[in-house]
Amino acid sequence: MDYRLWFAAIGFASVLAMWGFHRFGRTKANEHLQARGVLVEGEVLKCNVQGSRFIWTEITFTYAPEGGQPPVTVTRKLDGRVLLEAGQRVPVRYLRSHPKVSILVGYEKRHDAC
Repeated sequence: MDYRLWFAAIGFASVLAMWGFHRFGRTKANEHLQARGVLVEGEVLKCNVQGSRFIWTEITFTYAPEGGQPPVTVTRKLDGRVLLEAGQRVPVRYLRSHPKVSILVGYEKRHDAC
């Protein structure tokens, strides 16, 4: 058998393994945030659908953590098309110990908690 075929198979298996670890990590991080995060109301600042072949949505939102901390503004890339409008209120869950670690509630499977 040709060695190039083996290298291609090993490369393909490596890519699949990395993708699997990423998905597993995303799931665990999101579960941790769901279990220990604080729920607040946020506001969408911008929402842009991007891409032509692979579509994702870049969304910028802001929320005020508890305890009088200054508002946090974050930008996330969500898988697929998400239609939210500037000014729209959205539920956000964040970690009290790290207020920038947040996720849009209802879109957990579409982006990473970071």
